[in-house]
Amino acid sequence: MLAEQFKTAAAAARNSAALDQLARKLWLAHGEGHIADAEAEAVSASLQARRAAFATRRAYPSTPPATGRPRPARSPRSPDRQASLERRRRTAMSGIVPAKIAASFTMAELAVLTVIAGQCQRSGVCVLHVDAIAALAGCCRRTVQTARRHAQQLGLILVKERRRPGLPSFTNIVRIISKEWNSWLRLGGGGGCRDLCPTNNHFHSKGKSQETRRGLTASGLELTTGAELSIMTSTPCPRSIGGGTQFREPERCSVNRRTPR
Repeated sequence: MLAEQFKTAAAAARNSAALDQLARKLWLAHGEGHIADAEAEAVSASLQARRAAFATRRAYPSTPPATGRPRPARSPRSPDRQASLERRRRTAMSGIVPAKIAASFTMAELAVLTVIAGQCQRSGVCVLHVDAIAALAGCCRRTVQTARRHAQQLGLILVKERRRPGLPSFTNIVRIISKEWNSWLRLGGGGGCRDLCPTNNHFHSKGKSQETRRGLTASGLELTTGAELSIMTSTPCPRSIGGGTQFREPERCSVNRRTPR
């Protein structure tokens, strides 16, 4: 009965230290006469077999040992490096960042600030993800973080983090606080944002009030029924007659003009 208990304990042992403790108890019981010689030999053979199983497990581990935190996934790479480089240069040279501010950043960082400024110009703030800004600027996400931190240290932008305890955080809110940069954006920095007001140079003589006619007459423009403006011009004609130069008589030039609508 005691031998069966020793065999069961040996089968349930999880390490060699537990086997050593069972071996001491086994020979202590054998010395006191509680277990016979044959039974003690059988239990000892069970302990040795269990030791051999532990040795085999150490020599050929079935699973790799845990090394702490799992290895992070590899960061994504651009499928076309040349296209990303061209997009980075084209974005950086768009002119949306003033030259005085752009002088403090590299080409890739300037492309990042251009993307942020474009979003702020359209909606007032930039809430794009870091990976989205990196894709638009043609650079890596580490460059986006570096450019944003550098601009924040220079007092150009304000970054507001939106953390959620126990949940994925929302994207940061980036706002431009530089007065010089905001003035540049209001003036249409980067082109394509100013309202053009060309000079109205269309004239007509029908359907207008007498004040318009008087104003045009006072300014020296002669309005007629056919809307003709008579201008006297004289052009020298290098015609040689008898050793001298004869100039052609002034001729009348008719130009159609219209009063402003």
